[in-house]
Amino acid sequence: MTRVTGPKITEKVWTAQFRQLVKTFGWEAYHTFFSRFSERGFPDFVLYNTAQKRVMFVELKTETGKLSEHQERWRDGLIACGQEVYCWRPSDFDEAAAILRRKEER
Repeated sequence: MTRVTGPKITEKVWTAQFRQLVKTFGWEAYHTFFSRFSERGFPDFVLYNTAQKRVMFVELKTETGKLSEHQERWRDGLIACGQEVYCWRPSDFDEAAAILRRKEER
């Protein structure tokens, strides 16, 4: 897996890296290609892994990107419903890999 590092990784590059990471650990991913007419703030990715019996929602940001009010509302609502929700930046690559690899205790 090729990993680009540094403070100026674009969201496009980070998204490509994340897609590869997801595949590496056996997850299926949904990512809205063109979100212009979608619900504002909905997370970038919905992932599932049948072997782990897990579903998660992931928002990707650049190192300097900030969650919008709508994104925070979705995050908080999903967490309140007991969902696994993350916001990851390129610097979170190792953490994301560890969480995707980990089997949840249910």
